[in-house]
Order: sequence, then C-alpha cells, then structure tokens
Amino acid sequence: MNLLRRLSHLLSHLQVLSGLATRLHLRTALRRAYYWWVTSPEGVEFCALGLSYRMRGLDPDRLRSCEWYVLYGERDFLVALRADLRPGESVLDVGANLGQFTLPLAKMVGEKGHVLSFEPVGAAFQQLLENVKLNGLTNVQVFRKALGEEDTEAEIFVGGSRCPSIVAPEDDAIYRSVSEKIEIVRGDTFFAREKLPIPHAVKIDVEGFEYAVLQGLRATLADPRCRLMCLEIHPHLLPSGVSAETITELLRSLGFEQFQTHARRRELHVVALKPAPVS
Repeated sequence: MNLLRRLSHLLSHLQVLSGLATRLHLRTALRRAYYWWVTSPEGVEFCALGLSYRMRGLDPDRLRSCEWYVLYGERDFLVALRADLRPGESVLDVGANLGQFTLPLAKMVGEKGHVLSFEPVGAAFQQLLENVKLNGLTNVQVFRKALGEEDTEAEIFVGGSRCPSIVAPEDDAIYRSVSEKIEIVRGDTFFAREKLPIPHAVKIDVEGFEYAVLQGLRATLADPRCRLMCLEIHPHLLPSGVSAETITELLRSLGFEQFQTHARRRELHVVALKPAPVS
C-alpha cells in the first residue's frame, strides 16, 4: 500500500474533513474518484507486510474496507501470521470472503506450502476463486463450505452492508432480508475424509459462529503441529451461555497458552500460541 493510499485513509477518518465532505455531498463522488484512481483491468494491487497481490470484485465501499483491514483493522493477525509461518507449511482460512487473508497467506507459505480456504457464500466463493487464479496461485484449495460442529445445512444472511452471518441479530430486518442456503461440515470429519494436512496456523472470522467452528475442529486444533490461532470473536452474536471467556478457555483446553487480545468496537481479536516444544 503506497504512502498516498495510506494518507487518504487517515484523511477520510478525520471527523472534520469527513463531516465537511458529507455536508457538501462529496463523499460518494470522492470515493468513486479514488476507486477509479487505484483500479485497473488487472485488479487492485495490495501490499501487506511486503507481500504483493491483486484483487478483483471490489466496489468502492468494499475496496476501502479491504484497504482499511490491511492497514489497520486486521493488521495484528497479519503480523502474527507473518512472524510464525514458514515456507512449506499449511494454514487454514475459515471465512475467507474474497481472499483478503488467503492471498497473502499463500505468499507467506510459498509454492510448497498449502492454504485451505473455506467460504460458503456463493458470490464471494466465485470471486475468491477468480482472485486465486488472478494471482497465479497453485498452493490454495478453496471449499464452498462453512465449518461447524456437525454436518448440516443452514441459511446465511447476506442483506445490507454487514458481513454475511449464520447468526444475524433477530432485530435486524435488513440484514435478514436476503439469505442463501449453505452446507456446513464438521471440521475434524472433513479433514480426515479429504486427507487434508494439519494446519500450522488458523485464522477464523465467521461473525458469531466461532464457537461451533472450534468445537468441530477440536482434534485438529489439539494436534501439536497446530500452533497459532488468529480468532475474531463477536460477543454480541454468540449463542446463549457462550462468552469470549468460554472460547478462550476452550482454546486453553486444546493446548494454546500464550494469548494476546485486542478489543475493537464490537469484536475481540485473539492471537493464541502454543508453547514451543522442548528440544
């Protein structure tokens, strides 16, 4: 991400300038102009921690969102993954969306590495496939499935401007106005059936469904080879009786001992590591 793009994000989040653009009815026009400036037929170029990749399928709002996450919002996850992963290793991306993590992860582990990418929403899945192809990546397996505690089907809500979620709030009519049926698979069962490698690192962002994902992956996550977890917890969307503390205790029971947490507006980022093996 070059300096001018970073500066544009800082300026857009200054309340005085943002408010002025809104009052002058310039916000949409400026966002479209910015979109025109950074896009090309080859897609939008991103650079995360020195790793360059391209993405397509971004409208002006989605572009700014993806840039913000790379620069600030989920940089803590990218830093942890970059520091831990080594060429040739495997990594699991649950809730891959358009490839915001899958693409740089594929660069981190190199051609001999392996990225397992799960995205259940049809449109996002197709765009993820295209972005993998756009970057010439041969080390990524993409699955149009959600991970959960059991093999089943469900609806995922995709209305409004929020991220898709299986557990959309009951009082958000716009969010729940559009949905599609998806397949959910129990992670441990699916990994065994498909003979997938144990991931050395895992990133999970599933908008409130994280406890079910973790329960279905207990055996995989307990494997000593799985040593890093980057998990976004959405406390307001968790099922009754499940809290952020419930989830961190589950991770502890699976062998993760070192925790770093970062509270955002409505989410909690957890980076958890297992202790290094004694030589």
